[in-house]
Parts: sequence; structure tokens; C-alpha cells
Amino acid sequence: DAETKELLTRFHLPEEIASPETNFLNDIVVDPVNDWAYISDNDGKWREGRGGVIAVQPFNKTATRLQGLTTNPEKRAESYIMGGKRWNSNNPVNSIALHPSGDWVYYAPNTGYIVHMISTADMQDTSLTPQERDARSLVVGQKPTPSASLKFASNGTMFFSGLTMDAMLAWTWGGGLLDNTWWVAYQDHEDMQFLDQLDFDERGYDTPNPEGSNLWWITNQLFEFVFNKEAKDWTVNIFKAAVDTSDYGDAIMDGEMTVTYVPTSPASDGDGDGIALASDATSDASSLLFTNVSAFTLMLALITFQW
Repeated sequence: DAETKELLTRFHLPEEIASPETNFLNDIVVDPVNDWAYISDNDGKWREGRGGVIAVQPFNKTATRLQGLTTNPEKRAESYIMGGKRWNSNNPVNSIALHPSGDWVYYAPNTGYIVHMISTADMQDTSLTPQERDARSLVVGQKPTPSASLKFASNGTMFFSGLTMDAMLAWTWGGGLLDNTWWVAYQDHEDMQFLDQLDFDERGYDTPNPEGSNLWWITNQLFEFVFNKEAKDWTVNIFKAAVDTSDYGDAIMDGEMTVTYVPTSPASDGDGDGIALASDATSDASSLLFTNVSAFTLMLALITFQW
């Protein structure tokens, strides 16, 4: 419990669900109504065939896994340009999102263009094997660029990062095939390099509010660190934008989205532990880390980091 700091439950994921030897539990999305969480396993060694999507219900100690062709990296996406540098990647499933209906989990490899979806009923069905779930997944469509994050708004608009475009892109469920109907929500070739995380504040997906909500996102120039682990000039940027909960898509397409940039660069390593923190972010921006943290969400986040 985030308020009382009481540990409500503990669930060690079985080795066949998330092996301590190989897993890299990466992104997490929570269904607060049914107490299920869905986690992407990016595989710590980036080996083909080892990435997966995990479903967890910690209170009844249930966990399942999806693994197969849909969670693998795509060969055609193994080399692309970001920030003027060529990125060579063999990265399996990374991004994950829950449709507002709670009926579908969307996921995509970091090294890839295709977005897949699987019903939450199939993810929760313990009689299926990881490969059988993979066979039941459906193709949503193709993005114009590899991405590192997916996030649904309450009206069915899906926001996702455009890594090769230095942009945040969007697409509305039911509005046509993803391939043909995505649009650029925001783009900045200097400060939008490697958009890594997207989320809404307390007036967004969980509790839609007619007055609107804020969409937050983080860019971190991850490729600079990957190419040169001694790099000192990489930055972490935090953005937010007020969006209209009644129709996110129109508000953005009409140019009505006002983006606030919260400077957090240069990144600083204040205590010398080798970890650079965005220590000068405003208190409003730092709430991104704590907004909508239910006891269930916090507990699952701790499980993820424990592994």
C-alpha cells in the first residue's frame, strides 16, 4: 500500500514465465479494474525467440506468457538512423499498451514496424501455451518507424514514439488501418530524440475528466549512451501537453496542443554513483513518477525491478 507502506502480497514469477537468467522486464501496463498487469520481457541478452509478453495477477498468484514470432525483432528493422547515427538493433518486444476497453493488449518489438494485439482473455487463459497465444495474436498494422513506447488515451487514440522521426505519433482505433491513418502529434529534431515513455496524469485514462488531462513523455537520447557509455552530453527531457479528453485526436491535429518543455539537461550525477538524475525537474514534472500509483501498480513495479 503506497500510503501505509504495508506489503500486501508477494509473487515470485515462475522461471518458465520470467527466467532470472535471461529476462529484462521492461514496460508495464495495469488493468486496475481486474487487477491484471501486462509486462513486456525484452530479454536481457536480446536473443531472437526469447522476448515475450507476460500477464500477472498477483493476488491469486497467476502468471502466463506469450512468446513466438510476434515478439521477435524484425530483420528489416535491424539498422536505422537516429540522431544522425546508425542504430544496429536486434531488440524483441518492448512497447505494450492496454486498450481502454480492457479487452486487448497491444505490443510491438523495439526492432520492428508491426503492432500486434492479443485479447486479454487469451492472456489470462492458463490452459494455453506461450506459442498458442502467439498464434492467436492479430496484426494491428504497420508503423512508419520503430518505437519504444505505446500508450492509449481513454477515447481509443494510441500515442507512440517515432524513433527515426524524433516525434510522437498517434493513431485512433477504429479510424482505419494503422498503416494509412497515423499522424504526427509532436516533432522536435533536437529535443525529441528517443521518446521512451508516455503516460497520462490523474485526469487521463483512469478517470476521464471533461476539463482535460495532461499527456507526459520522456526523451533520453538512449542511443548516445549505447554508442558511448562514457558520454557526458546525453540529456533527459520531460514534456507535457494539455489534451482534450473528449477528442485527443482533433485537438492535436488542429494544432491546439500546447507543449511544455521541462528542462532537465545536462543530466547530472550528483552523488557520483554513475547514475545521472533529472534533479532540476520541477515538482510538477516529477509527479510523472508517482501519478496514479495504486498499491497494485507500485507492487508490480517493485516486482519488475526486483528481477
